[in-house]
Amino acid sequence: MILRCVLRPGSAALALTCLAGAAGATCVATVEDRRPLFVPAAYRLVETVAPRHVGITFLGHSSFEIQSPRGIRIVTDYNGYIRPPLLPHVVTMNRTHRSHYTLDPDPGIKFVLPGWDPDGGVAKHNIDIEDVRVRNVPTDVYPIGGGRLTNNNSIFIYEVSGLCVVHLGHLHHVLSEAQRAEIGRADVLMIPIDGRSTMSPEEQREVIKQLDPVLVLPMHFTNWWGSVPAFAELAKEIGYVVRQHDGYRIELAIGDLPRQRTVLFMPPGR
Repeated sequence: MILRCVLRPGSAALALTCLAGAAGATCVATVEDRRPLFVPAAYRLVETVAPRHVGITFLGHSSFEIQSPRGIRIVTDYNGYIRPPLLPHVVTMNRTHRSHYTLDPDPGIKFVLPGWDPDGGVAKHNIDIEDVRVRNVPTDVYPIGGGRLTNNNSIFIYEVSGLCVVHLGHLHHVLSEAQRAEIGRADVLMIPIDGRSTMSPEEQREVIKQLDPVLVLPMHFTNWWGSVPAFAELAKEIGYVVRQHDGYRIELAIGDLPRQRTVLFMPPGR
């Protein structure tokens, strides 16, 4: 796994953290600071990815930017206020909370894919744009106040440069066998780890075992305390190495995924 350097404004102190990947240790340059809600242009000193590589930038909460080798940009759980400086080509959304969707996406976005059907049916997406394929698997939502909202969340699968990146959205339950089969292979899994409003730790464990990803990127957490230590211990118990990455961006290709199953924490989002 190759982790390229992205420098961020805010502090004169530059730290170097070495992380071991499949190709050996690489150094990641970081500047210790707090990110603003809007991601400024200075965050994206790397505007293109290496050939055959996929860029993944954690924007905050449940939003990642996925960038393909041909420059296609996707934002997950797009809410309109946590966003990269460059307009994405594709956004995917989920309905559970307004931090996961917007009813007023920028009209310049080519594909806006809600994880629910506004007409009350079942959302089904399967699109191709340049070197990216995006599809979804609907799931149910169980609100904190009780009840069940059928097909109000979607797991989105992004197939880019040979990688299968799976974003669970606001998943509330263990997958059925049909859902697991429809998702297929999961090289990279983006999973909510709050342990309260989404899945319990027991459900997190089971979903990871169901999908068996090589690389897990936790999301939906707000600080290094609370749910983070519990999820780290859970991951270790099922055979994952746990690492912390001080930056918000990684680049990886199908040939340089970690040899050992890995959980990689990026700094908490807002």
